[in-house]
Amino acid sequence: MPIAFVSRGFEQGYFLTLATRLHGLDAARASMMLLGVFVHAALVLPVLMPTDPASAAAFGGFYAIIHTFRMPVFFVISGYFAARLLNTEGARAFIISRFKRIVSVLVVASAIIAAFLWNTGCTWCAPSSARDYLNTGLIYLWFLYYLALISHLALLAHVISRSVPKGMLALATRLAEAVRLGPITTAVFAGLLSLVPNLIDGSGQVRIEMGWVPNLALVTFFSAFFALGWLIWRRREVLLRDVEKFAWVNLGVGLASGAASTWLFAAGELALQPQVQILAVTFATFAVLGLFLRYLNAETQLVRYLADASYWVYLFHAPVMFVVIALGAKSGWSPWVVAVMAILASLVVTLVTYHYLVRSTIIGKWLSGRRRSKSSRQAAAATKQSTAAVIQATK
Repeated sequence: MPIAFVSRGFEQGYFLTLATRLHGLDAARASMMLLGVFVHAALVLPVLMPTDPASAAAFGGFYAIIHTFRMPVFFVISGYFAARLLNTEGARAFIISRFKRIVSVLVVASAIIAAFLWNTGCTWCAPSSARDYLNTGLIYLWFLYYLALISHLALLAHVISRSVPKGMLALATRLAEAVRLGPITTAVFAGLLSLVPNLIDGSGQVRIEMGWVPNLALVTFFSAFFALGWLIWRRREVLLRDVEKFAWVNLGVGLASGAASTWLFAAGELALQPQVQILAVTFATFAVLGLFLRYLNAETQLVRYLADASYWVYLFHAPVMFVVIALGAKSGWSPWVVAVMAILASLVVTLVTYHYLVRSTIIGKWLSGRRRSKSSRQAAAATKQSTAAVIQATK
């Protein structure tokens, strides 16, 4: 049964119980997963088929824009839901969920997909020999590896916090309660992140690592966004409102700093460019989250369906995409035609297989976690109605 505690968050625009589901975050998480299909097409196509310089530059630019915010948004949302899971259902449920939905999926899917993509010609994005497996064996599932590591580090920190002296814990709580997520705080957060060494790669973007040896810079970087999501859950009535309120301001700063980062990189000003790029990443992340909360926070069947399906789509889109691109390379078609065909084929095949072969099977339950029972859904609906009634009564 949903916990009945309700805070006075309606004064800031949010009125949340611990059982409240934020559909804007569901929509954002599904969108970040599905965008992976598009960015992978932009990354892989110039490697696997002849592409003119203008098209290659356009694909690279598209990737750079999406890569700016996609993974940080995902880790903020992951931190939010991880905090909710641990604080409402306990450590045992947390460990089971992380093993079921992340660790076991990573182990099985990476083995299957690495076999499909073995020696495809994309030497940096898939293994081409046994020696390469340590460096590229995670392929595009690398973020699940980092999510598993960071989730268990968060659990460890949660356990250790119980042994912290009460005075120190009270001080940390007061500091957390003083945090607001306005533009100044966001800039300070970006400034701290810019101190992480070796975070920006040779292309001027946040690096990605597909090997089994964790990159400490990435662990630190994504842990920061995960922790911020955790904090947002702890003070969700206030901080979610801040994220929504400043969405357009954050977007403006993110676009301006992104443009400045691009100019600095092109001009060879590499001393300052990494700091500006981190600024763009941070503001763009909060802009995207805020826009989803502001405009896509209504419950719809489509969003719920895609939220469940997006995991399967992301896991198994690549084999379809590689086949279509390989066929397109032999056909002599335009790279843009091949890109559209590869994206559409990947989405259609994975969505159809999800609907008919996965959704109602044990695989679907494995990927999507526990589905709420009818009684649980009814209780949540009753809580939502009572919440609406309290809001109305306060007006």
